[in-house]
Formats: sequence, structure tokens, C-alpha cells
Amino acid sequence: MRKLAAVLVAGLVIPAAALARPIDHAGTLATAAGGSAGPHAKARSLLSNCVSALQSVRFVAVPSGSSGLPKAVRVARSASEHCSLVNPLAALSAAHQSDPALQDAYSAGTHLTLGIGSYVQYLGNVAFGRQNRAELSGAIREVAAGRSAARKALSELG
Repeated sequence: MRKLAAVLVAGLVIPAAALARPIDHAGTLATAAGGSAGPHAKARSLLSNCVSALQSVRFVAVPSGSSGLPKAVRVARSASEHCSLVNPLAALSAAHQSDPALQDAYSAGTHLTLGIGSYVQYLGNVAFGRQNRAELSGAIREVAAGRSAARKALSELG
């Protein structure tokens, strides 16, 4: 019997040797060596994109009925989409539990995701005429903690 050199899957030719390698959480083939460069690069990319997106958000109180409210909501929601880090970073951290850099990346991602989520919630409340300064303060603290943790994690990830 002859061994297959490649397999045709959904119009793509995949070498048979690659099929023996594990598939990561994103559905892509993991590196043959299984080294930490792949997970570190993925975590670094996720964190960097979120931190960059947060640069455009001004975490300040917005008056109810303000003309700047729709723009603030739009910018915050866009940043929130870039900072949906918990699931991908949780998968990376769970797959590499002995890697402290990925654990730190997960922690940073959690803070950033919670912080921007709280700010989006705050803006939603403002749109309905409710100023919740405690929610705003919590969002600012969470994002600050996330940025600090992200700096540490990004330096560890290389």
C-alpha cells in the first residue's frame, strides 16, 4: 500500500506530515517543533492590537446628551472589538500552563477586556441619562492595570 504525500482539503493541498501535527485554538496547524515562538507571537499580536486600539479612547466622563457621546461610543466599541482577548489568550495560557509570559499576557488581556467593557457600559448608561462615576472610575482603574500588565507581558513575550 502506498502512503499519501498530501491530502486535498477544501481546495487546499496539505502535506500528509502536517496532518500529524496538532491544531491550535485558531484552527491553524501548530509549528512542527511545538516551540514557544508561535504562542508568544500570537499573544504579542493580540495584546499589541488591543493596546493600540485603546490609544484612541479617551477615558473621561461624558455629559448626558453631549454631541460627543456618539463618537465616544463608536470609538469605545471599536476598541472593545480589538480587545476581545480573554478567549484566545485563555486558550494559549491553558495550552502552555508552565509559560509565565503567556500567563501574564492572559492577565493583562483580562484587565484590558474588562476595562474597555466597563467603559462601553458606562457610555451606554450615559446615553440613557445615568451618570455612574463609580463605573467610570472602575473602568479607568482596570484599563490602567491592564496597560501596566501588558507592558510587562509584551517585554516577556519578546
